[in-house]
Amino acid sequence: MLDALPEADRTRALDGLALLAELRPAFIKVDMSIVRGGDQHPNKQRLVALLLTFANATGARLVAEGVETQAGWDLVASLNGDGVQGYLVARPLPAAALPVWLDTIRSFWDWASGSCKARGMACNCTAVGVV
Repeated sequence: MLDALPEADRTRALDGLALLAELRPAFIKVDMSIVRGGDQHPNKQRLVALLLTFANATGARLVAEGVETQAGWDLVASLNGDGVQGYLVARPLPAAALPVWLDTIRSFWDWASGSCKARGMACNCTAVGVV
């Protein structure tokens, strides 16, 4: 697959993997281009699962970016991801509005069980939107 990429992109991709191997990140964020449509693409699912295995083995937490649909949420939940970010959880907001948003989410999010009462969702995602 890397052979199909231009040399600069191939080098960047390999550099990113090498950096991931050298660092001890607390969080590994999966780009939205991998998460979006992942429910329809088995290779995207496999990649998220592989990154999650790596995260678990190194003590990092996996956060999926760009979760905008229930299908995206369900994909991360089915793989036991650690967290999500995206429009399904919240739109970007100014820092001053964060306390109000946190009060609102606390009213319907059960942090202990990882379930969202308002959406009827369940997920192992304990860092939902607050990463």
